[in-house]
Amino acid sequence: MGPPPGQPPQIRRSLESSQLNTTAGASREGSNYQNYGQGGQGQSHGSQIGVNNPQGVNYRGPPPPPPPPMAPSAPGEQGRSTPPPSRSRDDLANLDLAQLLARHEELQDKYRRVKKYYFDKDGQVQQLQNTLAHQRLAQSNTTLDDNEYTARFNRLDGAINQLSFNIRKEWRSVPLWLSPHVNKDAPSTGTKEMTAVGRACITRWLVDEILDRHFHPALEPGLSSQLKIIEKNLRRFAPPTPSDEEQEALLAKIANWRLATLEGLRELLTSSHAGEYRAALTSNLIEKLIACLEIHLKDPAPPGLEGGVCMIVELAVGIAANLPLESRDVFVEYVLPGAVINEHYMKVDGALPALTNPGEGPNLDVNDKASIASLDEKDGASGEADRESLKEREQGGGKKKTMFGGLIAKKNAPVEKDATRGAVIGQGQQGAPKEERVRFAAFMAVEVRGRSVLVKAPVYL
Repeated sequence: MGPPPGQPPQIRRSLESSQLNTTAGASREGSNYQNYGQGGQGQSHGSQIGVNNPQGVNYRGPPPPPPPPMAPSAPGEQGRSTPPPSRSRDDLANLDLAQLLARHEELQDKYRRVKKYYFDKDGQVQQLQNTLAHQRLAQSNTTLDDNEYTARFNRLDGAINQLSFNIRKEWRSVPLWLSPHVNKDAPSTGTKEMTAVGRACITRWLVDEILDRHFHPALEPGLSSQLKIIEKNLRRFAPPTPSDEEQEALLAKIANWRLATLEGLRELLTSSHAGEYRAALTSNLIEKLIACLEIHLKDPAPPGLEGGVCMIVELAVGIAANLPLESRDVFVEYVLPGAVINEHYMKVDGALPALTNPGEGPNLDVNDKASIASLDEKDGASGEADRESLKEREQGGGKKKTMFGGLIAKKNAPVEKDATRGAVIGQGQQGAPKEERVRFAAFMAVEVRGRSVLVKAPVYL
């Protein structure tokens, strides 16, 4: 502040110069001084100096007393108070760097632990995968691939078709199980319908008497039949498998049993008796198929019958020798008349003459027409006795037994018992759309269960 008003200009200049000298001297000596704005003492002191030393002589007096401590400000005046002294930038930088380094070390340690845990678990997963792969390779046994199986079944179908065409005009009767699905005048005309009849009869006989009866042709026939029954029972008495995982587990269970059984029978399969059993079985099957066909053919037997039958049986026995060696489940099925059309494993073949005058035959229950697998499940342990009894009824009296009545034998009591229930169900389904059903099939269906269909069964409507 300037000097009080009313003083002469010389005194005013002397006061200004004395203020400058006093400030410079205080700064040189490092002494503290009080700013003029903090009170009126500085003003009075300056005025006194200016009065006593009007010529501007430097005056060095005792240092002013320190300022009194400031009282704490009220809450409303907090924003106007002087902020506390902060740390220097170097101290702040050093403190932040130390914290960052500690945090970095902590995160790096966690990363090392997580990385070690991840690679440990990844190594365990790879080890388990390798173990499973080795187990599958050890259990995997594929004698023929899908293309080879398809080629062999197609070769068998071609041989059956060739023989059926050669004997199409030699039929004098139709087997009883197929008679309701063939016109009565078909044997006399010998048209395409009888060629299809021959294919159906031979194919079903091969499935019933070879593929579905013998476990392996190189074993003793009685043992081979018992093992085949055990294999079918594993599937028949297994609990329901509604999911794909349970179905795969069942297939793996049957495949493991089959491979373990073959491993236990390795000594028999590699012995000198194995070839003898196979040759004897092949010869026996050829005789049975010829005898079965001769029952329905004209006398004398057509030329070329024995040669065609030999080729067919040998091809079927060769396939039967490879099927049990597979770790896959190669399933062969003959579709019976009356089954619902399923395009997954069926294909509709060329049209036959319309069924205007069907022959006479047994009235089968709807469930008896589903498939060979369903028939086996219902036959149980008494299936063989039922087959033999129906063969006798089919031929009647002293006629020679035939092989074609095999899987249509069903007891009449259950059919009569369910007659009323079937009639009620039929009345309830009159309004439903009619499903297309198989008239009869000319060949078998071959499927690798759970994977693909190798051969679709040609069926007629």
